[in-house]
Amino acid sequence: MPTLAPEDRELLVLKHLEGLTYEELAQRLGVPAGTVMSRLYHARRRFREKFTARQDGHLAGTDE
Repeated sequence: MPTLAPEDRELLVLKHLEGLTYEELAQRLGVPAGTVMSRLYHARRRFREKFTARQDGHLAGTDE
């Protein structure tokens, strides 16, 4: 089963499960809000790619 990188998991959990705003995330992580938005964009993309590939049965036990 594919797993997310800890950094991606942290961002996604804080934003989507705990409901932090971009500014709150920026303060918590010590980075600008623009960096948070960029990191979230890429974390969501990686999550979507892994989830879609897994659903389509293309992973066969790898993270590719």
